Amino acid sequence: MRRRTVNGPGASIDAVTTTRRRHPDGALPPNGAPVTNELPAAAGTAANQITAGSVASRLCVRCGDRERPEPLAPARRNPSQDASHTTRRGGNELMRHHNTKRRSRPRVPRTGILAAAACAIMLAAVPAGASAAHERFQELRITPTDPVPVFSLWPVTAGFAPTSVTGGSDNNVWYTEGGMAAGVGRLTFAGRNDGRAGLVKDFTHGIQDRYGLLDITAGPDGNLWATGYGGEIFRVTPQGVVSHQSVAPYGGLQGITAGPDGKLWFAAGTGPDAAFDPAVGQITTHGAVKEFGTGIAPRSTPVDITEADGDLWFTEFFSGRIGRITPQGLVSEFQLLPETGQATFAGSGLFSIAADAGYLWVTDVNNDSVYRILPGECSTPRAGTPGGCDNVVDIGLANNAAGVTGAPGSVVVGPDGDVWATYGSALVRMTPQGQSTFFPQANASGGGGALPSSQSIGSGPFGTLWYPEGDGLGEVSFCSTVLCGSQLTQKPDSAELSGSLRRASSIGILIQRDGHGRLEPVGHVPLGHHPAGPFSVRWTLRVGDRRLPAGRYAITLRALNNHRQVIDKAAPVTTSLGG
Repeated sequence: MRRRTVNGPGASIDAVTTTRRRHPDGALPPNGAPVTNELPAAAGTAANQITAGSVASRLCVRCGDRERPEPLAPARRNPSQDASHTTRRGGNELMRHHNTKRRSRPRVPRTGILAAAACAIMLAAVPAGASAAHERFQELRITPTDPVPVFSLWPVTAGFAPTSVTGGSDNNVWYTEGGMAAGVGRLTFAGRNDGRAGLVKDFTHGIQDRYGLLDITAGPDGNLWATGYGGEIFRVTPQGVVSHQSVAPYGGLQGITAGPDGKLWFAAGTGPDAAFDPAVGQITTHGAVKEFGTGIAPRSTPVDITEADGDLWFTEFFSGRIGRITPQGLVSEFQLLPETGQATFAGSGLFSIAADAGYLWVTDVNNDSVYRILPGECSTPRAGTPGGCDNVVDIGLANNAAGVTGAPGSVVVGPDGDVWATYGSALVRMTPQGQSTFFPQANASGGGGALPSSQSIGSGPFGTLWYPEGDGLGEVSFCSTVLCGSQLTQKPDSAELSGSLRRASSIGILIQRDGHGRLEPVGHVPLGHHPAGPFSVRWTLRVGDRRLPAGRYAITLRALNNHRQVIDKAAPVTTSLGG
């Protein structure tokens, strides 16, 4: 899933387009369901172990979560047993959820033979080269007026400590797990997984990385992709089906991000078993891997990677450099700090990197700094010599009013346009002008311990930020008095409004037609009363008993009190609807 900023009359919105691509025969099929001619191995054998050979031969697939194999698509339910029902009201459909009893299922034995056979039966139903159709929807971000950061703590499974976090294409929160076992967790935020916010599910089958998972990102295919420090990349579908690809047998995979070319790009630093020449790698959504090491300083240890201006930029921890690599694999390096060796952590400590509309932001864990860099002011390297970057701004963080101790770790550009980083037991927000604000309350558990620093803050659904905190996940939502971040998802015959509320309230939308810059009132649509937390409402594109004619409209989300008076509203978004 890729985001881009779109400016329309009266609003600045983020358009997100999700697609699923076709795949060639023999490549990694979508949704973790490759077709194989081999029978599952018996329990206790070396089934699914990675061996040398082609990319296809090194692909390993296993099904299900810790309890049972999951189907690739939800099974059709009896309406009387469904956990949700729909109520029509005033031209919209309110999605309501409640607990009901469900028909019990026979428990699947957890023996290796039967579990593997169940997986093989499911996979055999997908013909070679088949590709499920995937509709293209546009998502418009709705931003509350004058938002302030609001901090919340969501518990997860005890002992499965989160290490990194991202938002998925299903509007849920996904995170890598350490602690007792390596795995991937899913926190239901506003998706359709039983419809209950805060529901946690852990997926560990098929994830066997002896050193743990480090980073996770949403891929262009709608799946989640995670790096294992032991040298593997894992793909997890929104249903929890896991497949993995051995990339670096020597280990050392760290940051991963979606690139501008529809592929995933990762940083390969120094592995846990042996030193090796560092590299930046590329993996397609079908599992084909390329690594690029030419032009990267030996033993420099690439750590994090991000996309900016059509290229990929990465940090090198020990060399004091940042690097740029084009989608074709051409590498350039730029010296920011004096080089240091791996024998000491003094000197350079370039760690995490993020990009906004104009700058690169790089954290330096050894010098307590965050650097703001203009990519256009980084000079072209000469043969054998790295280039440099002019007008680098050092945002020193050591002297801060909050009295927080620590060092900057992971960094991300927030939905508020500012830059956020982990810092000891707090979070720090930095403006593009270099002003910084610390938030010690980010450590909501009260333990006072440092937040994880390794790839540990990420963007979530509806303009939220998420970070690991002990056996839980911290959320930063940006809210006004009632409304928090939301989005409008356009579909052929309807639209879905999803988001969250700071407190219980009735909500509705004001519809105005955009007549060449002049907004003409059309009407308003009530969307029901909702408790605090996530909500989701389907709108049938009707105002009263009339369907909207095709045209451009400004949509304003509003919160109302019991007297139907407007008590809060978001900035309007403008888009084409109706017809």
